[in-house]
Amino acid sequence: MLTAVGTNIQALKLPFDKGYRLDPYDLRTTLSPQTRLVSLASPQNPSGVEISPAALRETLQLMQDICPGAYLLVDETYREASYADDPAAATALALGSKVVSVASLSKCHGAPGLRIGWAITGDAALRHQLVVGKFNTIVSCPRVDEALAIRLFECRAAILADRRVLLDAGVQRTAAWVRANADYVEWVRPDAGALCCVRLKYTAFDDVGVDRFYEAAAARSARVAKGSWFGEEARVFRLGFGLLSMAELGNALGALTDALKETATTGGRT
Repeated sequence: MLTAVGTNIQALKLPFDKGYRLDPYDLRTTLSPQTRLVSLASPQNPSGVEISPAALRETLQLMQDICPGAYLLVDETYREASYADDPAAATALALGSKVVSVASLSKCHGAPGLRIGWAITGDAALRHQLVVGKFNTIVSCPRVDEALAIRLFECRAAILADRRVLLDAGVQRTAAWVRANADYVEWVRPDAGALCCVRLKYTAFDDVGVDRFYEAAAARSARVAKGSWFGEEARVFRLGFGLLSMAELGNALGALTDALKETATTGGRT
């Protein structure tokens, strides 16, 4: 959408080898006095990596120094999707009026069918502008969806608690799978959320082996998202562990194990 209206977008790539961690110093090179919006996600999709409060504060300071008129938008859709008893990360809104938080009911609340999300800001002028923009596009959500969303919020504590149990079991099961297949894969362990990034090791897969792995996984009905879908190299893939039951997840991971063993090569570089 930003590209369609002619926006100049400066992207900062976060590499697998640095754990997808944001270094505000690197962000400095993408900012200029013309910058109007800095957009981040925490936890990230698809890596599940959180941006620390210190990194967010440093980002805001950089913006104040370089582009004081800009807003910091933080996608916090997965913020409350923590594991077991881990506390949910604090919202970035407390860092100042130039921060905008966006989220929805689609992810950690498990209600994507309602198609309801929100944007929150302490900046009164921006809030008015967002409301006007909404009225000039979709006007309002269906009343039934809004009523169901209110009911969901009333039950949110129980819903999130159940989800955290499932997410914790899923991330633990995935961690065990990575350990068992350490000759073939490595990963960035997520801080929260239902997704993670896994990489086929260079020592086990050459480029042909990478392609064969995806073919073998698909043949076993094990679906993962190839890295090229989200700006990564092909040997990185997104793995979701927050939807299936543990029995189904175990079967899916078993299928991936079979695909790894069938397609691993010795032609990769170290």
